Amino acid sequence: MSTQRQTFEREYRVGKLLEKGGFGSVFWGVRIRDGLSVAIKHILKEKIVDWATIEGERLPMEVCALRKVSEIPGCIKILDYYECDDCCLIVMEKPDPVMDLFDYIDEQRTLSETLAREFFIQIVETCLQCYAAGIVHRDIKDENILVDLKSHSLKLIDFRTATLLKDDLYYDFNGTRICAPPEWIQLGCYHGKRAVVWSLGVLLYVMLCGEWPFKKDDEIVTAEVDLCPRLSSECRDLLRKCLCVQPADRPSLEDILRHPWVTEDKDSFREDKPVPRPCRLCKRSAALE
Repeated sequence: MSTQRQTFEREYRVGKLLEKGGFGSVFWGVRIRDGLSVAIKHILKEKIVDWATIEGERLPMEVCALRKVSEIPGCIKILDYYECDDCCLIVMEKPDPVMDLFDYIDEQRTLSETLAREFFIQIVETCLQCYAAGIVHRDIKDENILVDLKSHSLKLIDFRTATLLKDDLYYDFNGTRICAPPEWIQLGCYHGKRAVVWSLGVLLYVMLCGEWPFKKDDEIVTAEVDLCPRLSSECRDLLRKCLCVQPADRPSLEDILRHPWVTEDKDSFREDKPVPRPCRLCKRSAALE
C-alpha cells in the first residue's frame, strides 16, 4: 500500500457510493478528525487524459483547476488530494442540503424568469471568476450545478473537462455533446469564452423551458430554437444572442451582465403560465450523448 493511500485512510473514512460513471466513482465520506461530511472522487490513473505541472508538481488537470478556483464561492472546494499507485483520490466539500439543478428543475417543471435570472447571474459571475483564476470549465450544464435548498446559492461542480484558459482555439471537447457549440460540430475547434456563452444560453433555455433547445447536431449548427411566447421579449433577446451561430456575434459575459433582462427590476417579469412537464426518463445528457 502506498504512503499516500495510508495517509488517506488515516484521515478519511469512505462511505456509500454516490455516483459512478466512465470518469470514476464518487463516494460519501467523513473526515475523521472532526466528522465533516465530504465527497471523495476515485479516478483510475489510466482514465486521466489531461495532466498539468503546477509549481513543479504534476497533477491531473481536474485537480489543477479545482485548486485554482478553490477560493471562488460559486465553485466546489477541494479539500485534499492523494495520488496512489493506480488511482487518484480527490476530497471535496459536500454541501447540504443541496440538489443538482437538473433534479431541481425536474421538480419545478420549469423555473420562473425571476428565479432563472437569479441562478443565471450567479453562474455568469462564477464563470467570470474562473476566467480570472485562469480556468474555463467547458461542461456547464444543469447536472454540474448544485443548488443550496436554503439559500438558493449555486456551486459549479465536476471540473474533469476544465482546462487552462487561453485566447487560442481549443481542438478538444470532452464535455456534453448536446451542449457543444456549432463551431465545434462543424469545424472541430472553438474559442473557450465564446463556447461558454453558448453553453450558458443552453442552460438558460433549459431552466426556462425544462428541455434542451437542440437534440441533434443538425439542430445545433442551424440554432433555430423555438422560443416560448410566454417568455418576456428581453429574455428571448438574450437567448437569441447567446445561441447565435456565429461565435464572434455572441455577447461577452460582461455584456450579458449589462443586458436589460439581467439588469431590469425582477418585479417587471410577467407571471409564468403553467407548462406541461417535459417527458424525461433519465438524466438528459445520459439519454442524448
